[in-house]
Amino acid sequence: MFHFITGILIFVLTLVLIMLRPYRISEAVAAAAGAALMLIGRYLLPGEAILLLKGEWNIYGFFLGLMTISAIAEQAGIFQAMANQTGRLAKGSARRLFLGVFLAGALLTAFLSNDATALILTPAVFVLVTRLRLPVLPYMFACTFIADTASFLLPVSNPINILILDSFGGGLGVFLHYLFLPAIFCILLNIGIFLFLFRKDLRLKYKMSDLPATQPPDQAFFRFTLATLGVIGVAFVLASTFQVPLSLVALGGAIVLLCGAWRFKQLEWKRLGHEISWSLLFLSVECFWSYGASKT
Repeated sequence: MFHFITGILIFVLTLVLIMLRPYRISEAVAAAAGAALMLIGRYLLPGEAILLLKGEWNIYGFFLGLMTISAIAEQAGIFQAMANQTGRLAKGSARRLFLGVFLAGALLTAFLSNDATALILTPAVFVLVTRLRLPVLPYMFACTFIADTASFLLPVSNPINILILDSFGGGLGVFLHYLFLPAIFCILLNIGIFLFLFRKDLRLKYKMSDLPATQPPDQAFFRFTLATLGVIGVAFVLASTFQVPLSLVALGGAIVLLCGAWRFKQLEWKRLGHEISWSLLFLSVECFWSYGASKT
């Protein structure tokens, strides 16, 4: 009993350290320390840990590939261009811009996961609405909540969805049958609630001349990245349909984008290393190890 309780305490303490980050301890260090304690305390044997890692290779590969894809897309200026284009299409209306952010976030979440929306699109939208002198809060809520509510549109929309596919099978058809309509309902419900809550702020107008006219760092690299993202999105849908591991698509797409960035001389390894959330990988490993330990 004592062994079980201490194992739970290690898991809870790890999560607390990750969320609170005392003394600026990074999520990666906290997650790695938790995983190490699980091994040292023999809550999980080294052989079992290796089997767990081997059994969930699809999730880890998907995490790494998708984070690399998102980081390179950000370097190419895709997310800032998406935010700016949303501002142009809204034509000066704060309400239309709000709805556009929801739509852009839904598309981004559907094909590049909720992490890309929450961590990369959100700063781009923040910069845009600040420049347009609009209240920031409605648009930050839009980015945050669309990242959650749209995360069940497709299997790729949330890395956790891979667990659902791997555990229950059935492919894309079964996934959409049970989760697509509830996700659409949640998205529409969120839009309705926030349109009401922020109705005064969304009556405002902005000047089209205040929209940024910045160009991507490299037009050719931007077009290459945009086209590659389109192919990756289609490949994700096909892979889900035919039950091909999504990690193969994510890692393959990441390699193509890395080669493209090198070809266009836009590959910045140091920046790429900082933008990939290694803590997320360590956290997922620690969670699976803790889950494996709980069953022993």
